[in-house]
Amino acid sequence: MIRSISLVQRIFLASLLLLPTLIGFSAFILNRAYVDSLITAEQEALLAQTYTLIGAAEPETTPASMTAPAIYSLTLPNALLNPRFETPDSGLYAQVVNKKDGAIIWRSNSWIGADLETDTYTLPDAGEAMTTDAMIGGQPFTIFRFNTIWEMDNQDHEFCFMIFLSRLPREKEISTYQKMLWLWLGGMAILLISIQGLIVHWSLKPLHILAKEIIRIEQGQSQALKNT
Repeated sequence: MIRSISLVQRIFLASLLLLPTLIGFSAFILNRAYVDSLITAEQEALLAQTYTLIGAAEPETTPASMTAPAIYSLTLPNALLNPRFETPDSGLYAQVVNKKDGAIIWRSNSWIGADLETDTYTLPDAGEAMTTDAMIGGQPFTIFRFNTIWEMDNQDHEFCFMIFLSRLPREKEISTYQKMLWLWLGGMAILLISIQGLIVHWSLKPLHILAKEIIRIEQGQSQALKNT
């Protein structure tokens, strides 16, 4: 004979089925919002750092000679305000590329000691920015590019400012957040199930008393229901 499931058991099973779905959906939404906020803040920081580099750059022209044409380039200070650009292998790197020939005309001091081989990247049009993710030297990086136009000798010359940012700190921060998120949501789920169990038990207590009284009447142990 199949044993029937009590009302309390049905409510408990429904909670076990419903809560994981709600917790999982909440975790997905909260995690997505957190990751998006980190990426947005990172993009804004990269753009601000690029503007700082552009503001520090100065045009430089090497006059033409009998054997060589004029050379147009940019110079930047030996020391930058952001200390990570001055710290070797800091995870934040910058370089300036002459879009005409793809030559790297300047690099930050953070490249010193960095075992990173960069490829030839697609450069955006003048005045536009581009962001991509790539693996460099076995490490995940975000690459931010901003192409600029500089007028020298009545001619326009394009130079692309590139910033390479290691994604390892961001991924570590996301991993820590996800662990804490699941810990909090899991604890909340256990707490909710416990509270719900107590509420159901308290709410159905009169029904349990009534059921016992009915059994007593059926067995002839009582003539009438007591006040419940």
